[in-house]
Amino acid sequence: MDSDFGVLHSALESREIFCQLEKIDSNFKLNPSVEEWEMSNYPIVTLMKRKFDYYWSLCNLAFAVATILDPRLKFKFVEFSYTEIYGHDSKMHLNRFHKVLTDVYYEYANEARNLSKSTSDLDDSNSSTTEIDNDCILESFSKFASASNFNEMASWKSELDCYLDEPLLPLDGAFDILY
Repeated sequence: MDSDFGVLHSALESREIFCQLEKIDSNFKLNPSVEEWEMSNYPIVTLMKRKFDYYWSLCNLAFAVATILDPRLKFKFVEFSYTEIYGHDSKMHLNRFHKVLTDVYYEYANEARNLSKSTSDLDDSNSSTTEIDNDCILESFSKFASASNFNEMASWKSELDCYLDEPLLPLDGAFDILY
């Protein structure tokens, strides 16, 4: 939105050029009237822009997270949009968004792990015997590895990183998110 504000600011500075263009080019029909030019200088415009920026800062992260979940768009669309919206500041906003995205991912991943662990604990309390054979050893190791945060401490990519690294799906009408 800063880029739009810059365009408007440049247009205000070029007011005379627009007036001359209207006289020279008969196809130019969108020149604002004198009253419209004057209204663009009112302080209310600045206040409205400030209020818009405040609310945009609150909701744009939610829109970006929702966009990431669309396998046709993912991070590339957010990167494109932030570049269009924020211009030179897009890297800073993208880094902030990436941190929010990973925080949200790990919050949900931890909740799922805790739910899985509590279900696994219930299953363990219901078992009456513990025979040690090859299958049991592998099962025990699997539980140990998941309970000891073995996967978290490794340098492997998270599911989120793997998802974001996958190629985008084509933008066509055949896409069904529920399929």
